[in-house]
Amino acid sequence: MHAIKAWLLYAAFLTAVALIGFGHLTDHPFDLDNGLYLVDSAKSSGDWAFFFSADKHFAGRPVTELVLLFGYLAAGENPAFFHTLAIGFHLLASLLLALACSSLGADRMLSWSTGLLFLVGVAHFHAVFWISAIAYPLAFSFSALALIGYARYTATADGRWLAGLYAAAL
Repeated sequence: MHAIKAWLLYAAFLTAVALIGFGHLTDHPFDLDNGLYLVDSAKSSGDWAFFFSADKHFAGRPVTELVLLFGYLAAGENPAFFHTLAIGFHLLASLLLALACSSLGADRMLSWSTGLLFLVGVAHFHAVFWISAIAYPLAFSFSALALIGYARYTATADGRWLAGLYAAAL
């Protein structure tokens, strides 16, 4: 089977598993620190300078804060949207992990098994159930992208992969 077609089928399979395993979260309410992130997003949406302020409840995670701000601008305080966003980033992290394993030389079955087990693993359930923990699949996705960039750069010596590695690591 052609490699791209096989990876697309794998992505469709993981998406189905994510929908079956996490689809119920669209009815899940906000929990713990989720509301405080939304308060910060609401203030930032009215005053962009507040986005860069140290007076936020959880200052210091600009990528996470930006994702949550854009989510807030798109959907307001809709928990279903934010939980779907968290599931989407968790799914992306699982796919990128499988691709990183493959890029580092693991065979397809091992790579795919790794991505599947990461998706359904219960050890990191907070990253899926709490929107405030969206930082974890985001950070993991960038780490996996950095690994992919490293593997591709060492295999090809193409400077674009090195630039991608640095961008993902940054």
